[in-house]
Amino acid sequence: YCAIKRFAEDNVSVYDVGDRLCNVIVEITLTVDPNGGTYNSTTNNTIYQVETEATQNVGDPIRSGYTFDDWTLVGQGTFLNGTFTAGFDYATLTANWITWPSLTANLSGGTTTQTFDAGYEANSEVVLVVPTRTGYEFNSWTVSGKGASVSGNTLTMGTANTTITANWLAFASMYTYT
Repeated sequence: YCAIKRFAEDNVSVYDVGDRLCNVIVEITLTVDPNGGTYNSTTNNTIYQVETEATQNVGDPIRSGYTFDDWTLVGQGTFLNGTFTAGFDYATLTANWITWPSLTANLSGGTTTQTFDAGYEANSEVVLVVPTRTGYEFNSWTVSGKGASVSGNTLTMGTANTTITANWLAFASMYTYT
């Protein structure tokens, strides 16, 4: 007879294997918590039964407005490069997220047809539509926010909340009369 003990259960299952040798097989429960994201097409926890010292591949979850950072392991086992190796007791992997920086557009009295998302991934590029303002000519954008920059009408998001400000030239100040 062979016994299988699952730590998540109180009982031990016994199987008749005849005259064959029996190794003790221990399975642990691995819980994968997407922590507000989606993993394996669900926002609920995913449960795996993993034999001790066996491996379970764990992919990256997704979450709108966030960048997946890594997994935090609580319990026994190891996690390296997307592979969990079971220890001798339960384990939970919890997703860690980085919030995308927000973008605020100060049009300084102008208008634009462009709509902006609530946040953008760090280092992503946003093509800016040139705004308009009666009696003024658009001159340039000024940007503030850690690591953010603007080149022409292309904004590169930084790692912190960012504000872009439209700069204008009044028609009267554009020309010098002599």
